[in-house]
Amino acid sequence: MLFCKNKSVPPDVSVCIPVFNSEKYLGRCLESVKNQDFKNLEIIIVNDASVGTDESRCSCKKIVKKVLGKAKIPYSYISHNVNLGIMETRRDCVTYSSGKYIFCIDSDDFLENSRYLSLLYETAEREGADIVNSRALCYSDDPKRMEPVLKVQQKKMDQTVTGPIEGDRAIFDSFLIKKEHLGYLWAKLIRRELFEKALECIPCTFCTMGEDLLLYSFLSLFAKKYYGIAEMCYRYSVDGGISSEQMVTDMDRWYKVCSASSVFTVLFTYIQEHYEEFTVAERNEIRRIANGFLLNNLKQLEMRVVPELKEEAYGLLCDMWGADYVKLIEKSTILGTDFSC
Repeated sequence: MLFCKNKSVPPDVSVCIPVFNSEKYLGRCLESVKNQDFKNLEIIIVNDASVGTDESRCSCKKIVKKVLGKAKIPYSYISHNVNLGIMETRRDCVTYSSGKYIFCIDSDDFLENSRYLSLLYETAEREGADIVNSRALCYSDDPKRMEPVLKVQQKKMDQTVTGPIEGDRAIFDSFLIKKEHLGYLWAKLIRRELFEKALECIPCTFCTMGEDLLLYSFLSLFAKKYYGIAEMCYRYSVDGGISSEQMVTDMDRWYKVCSASSVFTVLFTYIQEHYEEFTVAERNEIRRIANGFLLNNLKQLEMRVVPELKEEAYGLLCDMWGADYVKLIEKSTILGTDFSC
């Protein structure tokens, strides 16, 4: 399903918003984009078969119409009939967009400064950058209760190098090896051609976590110039998202928990096909990150899966990650090897 408000001229920036059961926050997100003083933009909303509502019991579609229906900003609304996962939802965001640059914002986040998109765009044009990255400020509607999470997440958010990075594989290694900036897609303005090139390397993939790592690995690998800015205009909400603290009481949820395995299937396949192009350090780091994801799945199996599902859940885990790989990580954990990320 698609409805849209027509675009009179091609936009400079396409703001891409995937939605899945985050309607509680969607209105705030859309209002913050609508209030940007950047004139030549469009908004693309892709509803990944979400069935959530906001506090007024409005569906995703109704929220979009309520906030953007009378606005002058061109927008498109696409709705999936079945849940395709965040990777394919992001792909559709880009497919239905037409801007020179892509800006991704998660539907539970929002923009603080009305000149934020202007700042990103002006920097990209002035510097000739493929990626412009700003810092972000962690946010919660209940900051007292979420204080420990806010502190941990903000420490990660502050890992954003400012100024330019350019040169062969320099951006990829800055992200992957040096950890100078994060691989989240939000708070970044990304040149359209670069985004499309990255997507060409990724087959249809179902995942509900790890998709930023997958996409940004290719974006940073192919980018020619990155530019970081110090402004903290993006508000990253720690209130939403899929929580690893929830009990797993059905196999559908467990499948989604383990779906990061598909991210590493794509990455390992690409590395194998271009083996000599990757350094030993790069290959080892991607393997280490994969180990950490799998180790986390094993911990969730032990602590969060209800007893009556554990045997079936372990079988699915082995199917998705590979039985030999699972057993290797289990054995290494027993021997005391630290695979955490």
